[in-house]
Amino acid sequence: MPSLNEIRKRLKDRSPNNLILLIGRNPVPNFVAACILQPQTVYAIFTDDTEDVKDRLKKALASSSVSWDRGAPKFEDVPLIKATDVDEVCRAVKSIPGGSALHYTGGMKTMAAHVYHFWREAGGGVLGQASYLDESSTNLCFDDGVEENVDGAVLISVKGLAELHGLREFRAQSVPGENSLDGNPSANDAALIVAEALKDPEGISKLNNLEVYFKVNFTHEEGDPIHAIFSKLSCSVPFSPAKAKNGGNHSEWINFIKYHKWLEVFTAHCVAEAGRQIESEGFEPGETLWNVTGETLAGRDFEIDVAHCRGHKIHVLSCTAAKPSNGLGKAKNKLFEVSLRARQLGGDFARSAVVCFLGPVKDKKTGSGQNQVRELQGDVEAAYGPIDEKGNRLVAHVPKVFGINHIKAWLDGDLSSLKKWLKG
Repeated sequence: MPSLNEIRKRLKDRSPNNLILLIGRNPVPNFVAACILQPQTVYAIFTDDTEDVKDRLKKALASSSVSWDRGAPKFEDVPLIKATDVDEVCRAVKSIPGGSALHYTGGMKTMAAHVYHFWREAGGGVLGQASYLDESSTNLCFDDGVEENVDGAVLISVKGLAELHGLREFRAQSVPGENSLDGNPSANDAALIVAEALKDPEGISKLNNLEVYFKVNFTHEEGDPIHAIFSKLSCSVPFSPAKAKNGGNHSEWINFIKYHKWLEVFTAHCVAEAGRQIESEGFEPGETLWNVTGETLAGRDFEIDVAHCRGHKIHVLSCTAAKPSNGLGKAKNKLFEVSLRARQLGGDFARSAVVCFLGPVKDKKTGSGQNQVRELQGDVEAAYGPIDEKGNRLVAHVPKVFGINHIKAWLDGDLSSLKKWLKG
């Protein structure tokens, strides 16, 4: 994929002195457009409802993480009381220097239509100076028909995206390494437990007994399946009741097992590796974090199991270790929840998925087969809108369901499903 500098060179003749940005609830398109077009001055048209978004955009553009060929742009406020008031929009546009470029991805459709109309009247009608960012193709599209793919060009961290969308008290953990250096759970430990869970998906809940063994009654009886797992883990705490209770890593291991963090760590490690593999295909490897938490603007707790940011796009995954026989409903709830969380973290450009142990099962009463992953994916696609006459879904990004067969493939080193999703 082309780098930011390559795109800037190709669009150098389109780099304006002044750029009008329409501020809506999602600041990402405006951030990307400003970083690519590099105006000397940004004129942000906003209302009381989007003033906080404008302030966060202004802060992000002025941050040290953004590089500019001719310095960060000045930022001029153009407030509106009512975005649908034609006369007010007219006055606002006429207060901006003529010949300014216009990026109109953000803002209400009504406001965008009025601004575009008066912008043309004010001398902004030169073809090639109006643009929008298409979420399905990730192309920056100009009104003279020119399109430039900007996928992965403007780099934003997971934390940067969170702050841009107003999330506070951001916290996250890096993906653990394959081997433990401090006695805490490692990626290899997570993979080992996943492998054991795959042997008996219906018995996944038995893994919760590991906590009991840690606390009370670990035995060294040969043939004990839980002991077999313990004997392979890299935990530095000796497996005896007294020492396990006093071990410095005890709480980390209890959380790792009790709350199924092993599936989150395994997923995060696979996502990070898939990101590294697509780097050889010209994509940015991206940043992968897990156990992402924070607080929304409304003061509610925010939590995401795994987040991967590549360019300005965020991929968010939620993991559930519910057993297949009663996991369909839980996976469905998780899927719609992670879709909401993804939008809170990345807006319209976010992708979301659930990782679960659903797969082909047989009805105990009828004996008929059921593909749970296909069923859940179908429900989600139906809920996310119809398909147009060309066969395209009107909603660009439908949440993805990764089931037991995907997990098996990942464990065997086949990350093709994840790579395809990350490139989407």
